[in-house]
Amino acid sequence: MTPIRLMSALLVTLLLAGNVTPALAGGLVSDSAGQPRAASRPATSELPRSRRIRKGHVIVQLRGATTASKLERVYDSADTSAGAVSVLGGEVLKWRVPAGMSEARFAEQLEASGLVAYAEPDYNRQLADTFSPPAYVAPNESAFTSPTIRAQYQDAKAWWLRDIKAPEMWQAAYGPVGPGRYPLRADRATITVAVLDTGFWLEGASAHPDGVANVVKGWDTYSNDSDVTPPDYRKVAVNKKGKTPARILDEQVRLVSHGTNVAGLVGAQVANGVGSFGSGYDTRVKMYKVAGLDSEGWLTIPDSAVISALDRASLDGCKVISMSFVGTEDSAALRAAVDRAYKRGCILVAARGNDSNKAVQYPAGWPNVVGIGALAKSSTGSTVKADFSSYGTGLDLSAPGDEIWGLTHPSFGESATEPGYDYWSGTSMATPIVAGALALLWRAAPNLSADEVVGLAQDSATNLYTPGRDDYSGYGELNLATAYARLTARYPLLRGPAVSLPTTPSVRGIPVTWSPSSGYLVRYDVALDGMTVATGLSATTTPLPAMTSGDHTVTVTAKSLRNWSDAGSVTSKPFSAAVSIPFMLSTSFDGTALRWTSTEPAAGRSYRLAIDGRTPATTLAEKLDASTLSLGIHTAAVSVVDSAAVMSQPLTRTFRAWPAPSVVRVSGLDRYSANTALSRSEFTSASTVVLVSGETWPDALSASPLARKLNAPVLLTRKGSLVGVTATELKRLKAKNVVIVGGSGSVSPAVVTALKSRGLSVRRIWGPDRYSTADAVARELYRLGPKAIPGRTALVASGDTHRDALIASAVGARMGWPVLLTRRASVSAGTLSTLRSLGVTGTVVVGTTTAISSAAAAQLPEPTRVSASGSSAMSVAVANWAIKNHPGRADNTGFFGERFFVASNASTTYADSLGVGAVAGRHGGLLLLTTPTLAPEVSAYYKAHPADATVTRVVGGPATLPQPVITAIKSIVGAP
Repeated sequence: MTPIRLMSALLVTLLLAGNVTPALAGGLVSDSAGQPRAASRPATSELPRSRRIRKGHVIVQLRGATTASKLERVYDSADTSAGAVSVLGGEVLKWRVPAGMSEARFAEQLEASGLVAYAEPDYNRQLADTFSPPAYVAPNESAFTSPTIRAQYQDAKAWWLRDIKAPEMWQAAYGPVGPGRYPLRADRATITVAVLDTGFWLEGASAHPDGVANVVKGWDTYSNDSDVTPPDYRKVAVNKKGKTPARILDEQVRLVSHGTNVAGLVGAQVANGVGSFGSGYDTRVKMYKVAGLDSEGWLTIPDSAVISALDRASLDGCKVISMSFVGTEDSAALRAAVDRAYKRGCILVAARGNDSNKAVQYPAGWPNVVGIGALAKSSTGSTVKADFSSYGTGLDLSAPGDEIWGLTHPSFGESATEPGYDYWSGTSMATPIVAGALALLWRAAPNLSADEVVGLAQDSATNLYTPGRDDYSGYGELNLATAYARLTARYPLLRGPAVSLPTTPSVRGIPVTWSPSSGYLVRYDVALDGMTVATGLSATTTPLPAMTSGDHTVTVTAKSLRNWSDAGSVTSKPFSAAVSIPFMLSTSFDGTALRWTSTEPAAGRSYRLAIDGRTPATTLAEKLDASTLSLGIHTAAVSVVDSAAVMSQPLTRTFRAWPAPSVVRVSGLDRYSANTALSRSEFTSASTVVLVSGETWPDALSASPLARKLNAPVLLTRKGSLVGVTATELKRLKAKNVVIVGGSGSVSPAVVTALKSRGLSVRRIWGPDRYSTADAVARELYRLGPKAIPGRTALVASGDTHRDALIASAVGARMGWPVLLTRRASVSAGTLSTLRSLGVTGTVVVGTTTAISSAAAAQLPEPTRVSASGSSAMSVAVANWAIKNHPGRADNTGFFGERFFVASNASTTYADSLGVGAVAGRHGGLLLLTTPTLAPEVSAYYKAHPADATVTRVVGGPATLPQPVITAIKSIVGAP
């Protein structure tokens, strides 16, 4: 097995797979005169066998623990070329079928190894309705152009909105605070609804006027970008005679219109004078396009698209996910994606289907999904199950879904001047109505769990057939007004507790007592004179700390994540205390010691000192030597205690313990010994070492973040033989494992043999060139976990001008970001695939446009460029950017700006500094490049920050960086 196959295998340790053949569960239904009719004829949910799978891919899950030996046997017959294996999300892989092999044969071949739990085709799904292109129906302008909301929801077309009692809930949620009226506590974007569907027309002057206010782009799983706009339905496939088959035209119309309608039922703008509205009022809708046309013009929704969209939506922060599609296959892969989204706190709602039977449909049939049925108005005006709506297992809740006035594609219809609307029927319509309503209900109490919100909706639903749940309506019809009323009754407005104190308050530990507030898991905060003295109490009494004599105020605040709070939940009580207590005057920090003073005489006095929230220690001194503390940011709290054991209020100060200035040379006779010296300067031992070539070393430019992740130094070797100083350093470090970065053209098999003969375990990470090697290293970073790149950020530098990647290596090592390489004109497809599969959402481009063009940078996700002219200026620019955007913190993250490695800016000496990133990343060090005399840019940086830049390691011997460089830096920072 080739190493690239092994690297592809090591991308993931657990893969999920399965198959499903669902369909969109609703569609546009009208007769030739444009009048609405119910979608009463059951729709087929089966595709012709030749179109049931998406050609060219399978979905895979390995069995049991992932090991190199297992993967080698599995990958022996697999295509592992660039792009062959991609991560759908949640550690699910999509695997390209090798040329000349069928999907079924490839799946059988993988399963024959006994190591694959699932290897299934990528099943398609399609629309599950009866469909014909509708005639245009103009909006009822007399009803829909009124500036008030009421004029809209009183129109006959809004029967469904009144049926679920949405207007009553709207007025309570958006009205003034009062009995039963509590305003929403989360804004429109906090509880975002993800609509997984066919897309929404968002672009250009024709953008639908009822959707632009609330509908935003999410992701198109077909093009892997954020454009969720379907193609114009008039741009359709044609046959050899130049004609468009009517069936393909129908499919294109559905692709354009279905998702637009579904999203509109969640978030169509209310009271905008345009003809429709969403159940979520002004709730934000995010579109995830999972549908497209196959090569024969059929609208299909593959498993892989839905899995990817579910993972992306739940990780994007969407709280409600609406799925208006169904299928008969109980897919392990899709079910696992549903369960991941549920565990991330999402509510998932899905259509129950339009087949008017009890056959279980998925995803609605799974336990963590709320299955939605459709309701209609009977001839007598009562609300009943729509005749097309499926029933039985998997039906949890119902909502109107027959003759629902809603959006279509804006250019669809007869009129060129009116926005597009028509009547729609299907469980596809009932599903987003529920999704928008649940999102709005959740905005009223955003700290409820997903299960609690769903429980409220089910408990308050209007029973249509029998009390509780039945097979024809689930728990009944959604009733927003009742759900909101139960919510406000269950989690009422908190009122301020009654506070009491002793009749004659003392200055020493007097108790404060208060009455309990009714509510759910109420906790109390107590403050004395505006300073919190107790927080999160469940008890209704606590002692106050010692205080000065005179007037004071105690405040008790009742809090609950579930209940509403207003000014009435806070109660303040003034009182007067006698007897003088000690008082702290001041604290100060002069860079070497923390000092403090008090009003208390020295006789019998002591101090209580707490550092970083630890238990206070008693001391008689009035200072603390900062050299006894770890380097970084600290917070001290000091109180004085008098001879009667009365303690003052503490004074707090945050300060930074800093090392003494030092400038030291780290060097060797050549590049091999120079990097060995770097290892010795930082590592006393290391179980793992990263080994790179000292001759063809561009492969090593991306190695530093990996070395930092492995807590390993970077050492160099010759291509054909293990260098002696490197072998000696491996022995000193007591290394057990060696990770080689680069192919056999950089580090030959002879070196591997030499390492193994010393009892070392060896593994290689590589690609055909430096660019794919950097991609492979980035994927290894992801595999080592946690399974996310910190901050979803990556560094990108030129693979041709090596200095920028060298400078970036220290930043990548500290932040855990991969360093990826690119050519000047464009970014390779492999690197773009790596960025997507690792979930990278932001990139830092290190280099000028001469190194990486603007066109190349534009291919990257959310690029931020850091650049300057010249090597020294570039290194200073990167240092300034890192310190400003990621300042040092007490938890040993970020950059304080106190540690620097100064190396030569001559390209012939870059290899001397390959190990700098791994060493610098341990403590937030940065790399500066200079000329043989201290470069003006570097000198200017030190002069601007003499008190900060106190630790300098000069990398290179006197021939490379003469002694005057060290002397100049010492004179600036004041080092001996």
